[in-house]
Amino acid sequence: MPEILTAWIGNKAFLRKPDGRILLGCDSGNAKDHATVKGYWGLPGGRMDVGEVDIRLALARELKEEAGYELGDIEPELFTSCLVTKSNGTHLLLQYFIVDVDDMFQPTMSEEHSEFVWTDPYTALTTMNVFDALKAPLQKLCNRMDLEKLNSTIALRDEPVLG
Repeated sequence: MPEILTAWIGNKAFLRKPDGRILLGCDSGNAKDHATVKGYWGLPGGRMDVGEVDIRLALARELKEEAGYELGDIEPELFTSCLVTKSNGTHLLLQYFIVDVDDMFQPTMSEEHSEFVWTDPYTALTTMNVFDALKAPLQKLCNRMDLEKLNSTIALRDEPVLG
């Protein structure tokens, strides 16, 4: 009989402003099991608690705890996911969501972060010390933004010219 893989489930969110910037938090190293990742940049979110079964509610709880964001009635977009094996052998299924926020939202600091920054995904990917598990989702987000930009350029070119 094949071995059954067990994994924690982690939910992370790209909190995204209308101009495309995303919120990243610098890990303070204060949270349980975070001493070795102090100084890495990541997204707000975290593992589901034992007994939690609703992914959306677990994400909402984490966003409130870590960044002071109230998800409310917003339905987050499941963007991508990946399976990570940690150095201690435990597995973590990370699900990345996109949540569009308004320009007025500013995060509140939690003990898990030493600072927050709004940045574009390209800068995050190329110049910031982000968690390894965040690199592929960031690249995917950059690719999507490039495609959206290309599509809007093509749409503008295809508009009829009245003479």
